[in-house]
Amino acid sequence: MNDYKKPGWWKRSVRSYWLLFVLIPFAVVSAVFGVLVYLGLTELTKLLIYVVVSSIAIAVSYYIRTIPSSSLWRKIWIIIGVGVIGFPLAVVLGFLLNAVLSPITGDLLAFILSYVLAIILGGFLGDKIGKMRDYRPFG
Repeated sequence: MNDYKKPGWWKRSVRSYWLLFVLIPFAVVSAVFGVLVYLGLTELTKLLIYVVVSSIAIAVSYYIRTIPSSSLWRKIWIIIGVGVIGFPLAVVLGFLLNAVLSPITGDLLAFILSYVLAIILGGFLGDKIGKMRDYRPFG
């Protein structure tokens, strides 16, 4: 991980990318939400939820970008595996196990079993894919 180098476009003007793709859209959407709250078309809680969740997401993404550690990227690869591989697998397993197990045990057991299996398999496959890439980030 120590010999990993960021792409040239990332090193050259990273501040402009953060400004253009993260901070300006955040400010614009916050301003639009503020106007909608002022006009009474939406609630203040929606604005607060957006600001808090977006601020946390921006801080986490900045931390991931600036501190490249193998253990952090291993966790990210497992989460990617659960999301990208596990979710479609959960849907397929849900349909299959629901058709097979529902007459015997009921719908709840098939639902829980399909999602638990999908999370475990997705995390395992995400870890294997990350290990093949030496837990390097994308790019």
